[in-house]
Amino acid sequence: MIKERIEQYLTNQFTERIINTQDFFFQKGQDALQKWLNLSINNEDKSDLEKLAADYEGLQKLAIKRQTINEILNLLFEIISYCDSKAKSKDYFNQYDDNRTLAMAYVRMNHWVEKLITFKFNPNAVPVGSIRNAINYLLDPTNNATILSENHRTMISQTLFQKEYNPNDFIKDLEEYFSYYQINVSNIKNYTYLLSCIIYFIRKEWLDDIIGLMASDNTPWKDNAINNMQGSDCTILWNSKRPTGTNNTLKMLRSKINDGGYFKLFYSVHGNVQYVAEIIDFVENDIQLKEKNWPSKFKKIDGYENDFTKYNDDNKSANIVFLTRKFERVQSIPATSFATYKGWAYPVQDNLTPIISEPDITTMPTNNNSATSSIMNNNNKSSLNQILYGPPGTGKTYKLQQIIEDWNLKEKTSTEIDYTSFVKNYTWWQVIGLALLEKENITVPELAKHPLIIAKLGSSSVKRLNTRLWSSLQHHTVDECENVKLAHRVGERVFYKEANSEWRLDSRTLFQLEFIPLVDAFEEFKKSDDTKKSKDYTFTTCHQSLTYEDFIEGIKPDLSKENLEDDEDERSEKVIYEIRKGIFYNACEKASQKAGFINLKDCLEHTKDERKYLFEKAIAENKIHVIFLDEINRCNVSSVFGELITLIEDDKRLGKENEIADITLPYSQEEFGVPANLFIIGTMNTADRSVEALDAALRRRFCFEEMPPLYSLEELQNDIFGYKASEILKTINLRIEKLLDKDHKIGHSYLLNKDKISIIDSFYKNIIPLLQEYFFGDYSKIGLVLGKGFVSLKESDKGLDIFADFDDAIDDFDNKNVYEIVDYRKGEDYRLTLNKVDVIMDFEKAIQVLMNK
Repeated sequence: MIKERIEQYLTNQFTERIINTQDFFFQKGQDALQKWLNLSINNEDKSDLEKLAADYEGLQKLAIKRQTINEILNLLFEIISYCDSKAKSKDYFNQYDDNRTLAMAYVRMNHWVEKLITFKFNPNAVPVGSIRNAINYLLDPTNNATILSENHRTMISQTLFQKEYNPNDFIKDLEEYFSYYQINVSNIKNYTYLLSCIIYFIRKEWLDDIIGLMASDNTPWKDNAINNMQGSDCTILWNSKRPTGTNNTLKMLRSKINDGGYFKLFYSVHGNVQYVAEIIDFVENDIQLKEKNWPSKFKKIDGYENDFTKYNDDNKSANIVFLTRKFERVQSIPATSFATYKGWAYPVQDNLTPIISEPDITTMPTNNNSATSSIMNNNNKSSLNQILYGPPGTGKTYKLQQIIEDWNLKEKTSTEIDYTSFVKNYTWWQVIGLALLEKENITVPELAKHPLIIAKLGSSSVKRLNTRLWSSLQHHTVDECENVKLAHRVGERVFYKEANSEWRLDSRTLFQLEFIPLVDAFEEFKKSDDTKKSKDYTFTTCHQSLTYEDFIEGIKPDLSKENLEDDEDERSEKVIYEIRKGIFYNACEKASQKAGFINLKDCLEHTKDERKYLFEKAIAENKIHVIFLDEINRCNVSSVFGELITLIEDDKRLGKENEIADITLPYSQEEFGVPANLFIIGTMNTADRSVEALDAALRRRFCFEEMPPLYSLEELQNDIFGYKASEILKTINLRIEKLLDKDHKIGHSYLLNKDKISIIDSFYKNIIPLLQEYFFGDYSKIGLVLGKGFVSLKESDKGLDIFADFDDAIDDFDNKNVYEIVDYRKGEDYRLTLNKVDVIMDFEKAIQVLMNK
């Protein structure tokens, strides 16, 4: 039976891929680890790394403050992303298209980080276990394996090799076990990885292990427990019964924890698993509870009691208490999708059943997780539509940059071939020709799956792909082909249709000779080592001339030749118009692609349930796209969004319960919807337009977060001529609010980190120009804000005949006071009488006058 299973595995496509791969299958992982081990680190960083190696939270806080530590932590995360399929943010850090990993290790991130730091400075201090085995494999894959668990190695040795486990002989025993099958690989470094894959394929023959427990609990306490855990390091869960198969079960669970890992506790509600917890420790009595002393290791543990007997409710008391690192709601999935240990019954009431495997699980967002928390609270994501508003200089645009950084939206390097950039330069028949050059004798549905065709579809306004393909193929079929009945064929004749409806090039050789520039360009494109830069956000600054046609779609002139492919007179100079997609439509397209769809059209062709699943999964995995609309109040938002303003509401998004997926766009007549993983974040300068003045329809659909001047910032506490910068700013803003309103205050950014020199430029280049704009040149009001030290009465020629003689003059302009700004940068002598004393003024004294001193 084992022999048949192994031979079966050796014939599958993945095995062939490993066998035929010329490179080491985990070369990127090896490179990242070598980069870490060879990295030169200054003494300060080395000292802090060694000191904080076991303090995961402290290390992350230091990374925020120090760029070198941040870069080191990101490098460690990349190494871990190649080692453990359960690693945090694996999809972000893992640079392989297929996100390949060594194993499903179930090792905590803090342990990975600690041991990798330790290994760099003291390799011998990292004990044998999953982490050490992963490091050994990446450094020397020929003499190690991706079977990381020592517990698994023991089982394999005893069950398959029929001998006691000896760490020094394990690889030799593994290779001897498979010697019968005479497996050859192109790169010897991939040999033990292939053997490890086979071992796990036949795991039923040797595996006597569990990944966690399942409980059945229909009571509603779990959501509150998840919400209460926010801000805590851990939370406490307990059960009134010990697990089925108690001693052996607990022994297997304990081995996972001792290896720096965790196990999962699944909660089934009415037969469907809806919650999962990650357990990092457990106790069964008061003695163990006090010995563990969890509060000494974690700062805040929600629900913790130092007395084991206090873990109870009105009806039951604890027999086992779990320390939980993570507790989440997941997309409902039948409990029967999980495999129980030894086929034991699924849990009922308070039973805990051991589980040996789990299906793919999608985490559901909660009211307080990263997808729904306030954007102003550490940049976590809340409402899909948000506007940050406040006076000039309060850091709204800077906040957007923070969001880009904190949400991991910044530009990333992708090794994926960017077909879109290539196909946009060529017509449909040329792209089809290149696709058939790569793969001949295929049907139209098969042709539609080619990456060149998919890319061309995404960059065109074609509604029905198959129709477009049939049209181009038939129009450019050679005249001798009798299987195509179209009489009027145009342009280049290069295709041939077989009687079985398969298509090919009429002559590959002639195609390559006649279209040398096209073929050469494609070959050069495929050879190119250039990597594609992509980012998960779209940034645009709104302006008064922004229109619906710029934002959604509109008719624009197309001066290229592409749309002339079916025109016999390609030299015609006529202007051709096309429907061109706008900024927002393209953002919706990118959001759809992040969720796994080919494009927005493909998304709309899926069922509602399919959209719901894929968008929920995308949000849970932070696969989102954000469109930033800076200065959103400068454009007419209602006009720009048009009839689509309703579609941006949270519950009307694609994948949501009340989704709207059948709105027809006016120009293209295509259906349109807004993806659930698209965030719209705008900024609004209240000095230009107040929130109250915005269209009511817009205000209903956006969540508004005020960004006022912040006087408590540390960067505003510096002393400037005897006053804190915050005091000067607060005084100015108090006067502005009295004269105008709070929307026209001065932002804190103009005085951040200013000293006695730099504040002068800030006043004359930022603050005074703003006041001149606010008060429309009324210097008497500017003087009420800044005082006589900055605004002086200009000497005038009162009583002289300044104006020309004119009969209808009403006001006595000759005697009007005229004011001017005192510019201390010019070094001119300016005197002011203060307390009956004639004072030669300077900038410092002007500040004292401003502060009424």
